[in-house]
Amino acid sequence: MTKSILDNNANILFNYSFSSGLGCYEHGRFVTDIVLEIVLTNDLDDKIETIGKIDFLIVHIDEASQGPYSLYEVLDAHSEYLARYAFEFFDWKSGDYTKKVENYYHGDLMSRNFCLIEKITILPKYRGYSIGAKAIRDLVFHYSAACGLFVIRMHTPRAIYD
Repeated sequence: MTKSILDNNANILFNYSFSSGLGCYEHGRFVTDIVLEIVLTNDLDDKIETIGKIDFLIVHIDEASQGPYSLYEVLDAHSEYLARYAFEFFDWKSGDYTKKVENYYHGDLMSRNFCLIEKITILPKYRGYSIGAKAIRDLVFHYSAACGLFVIRMHTPRAIYD
């Protein structure tokens, strides 16, 4: 049944959602949590089922550097995890990407803003159709003007016999 739904008269929609307040620009405002919902629809764009989602962050380093907050304050305000993870590829002392990242991209990164893809979820019966890859391409298409680097968070695999 799944193959017939995906092969006949079905569409995939990518719906993006995020929240933004009207308050002052405190250090937490420079990290945007975004959810990309992957929805299966019919020819009339009626929702059939949510089949997956991608949770990601946009970290606005360029904008934050113009304010009174340090890079560490901006990252740590969101979560300790973000601060620790970002400093794998970002040098908080220089306020720029690490030399390893700069060298890999030959200094061609257009922005210090970055996208951190935290979690990709596709329902098991919809895997194998390249839906996740299509969603990542759509995400990069829509956010590449705002981000110099896209990073996917790698989770440590669980032990087989947990």
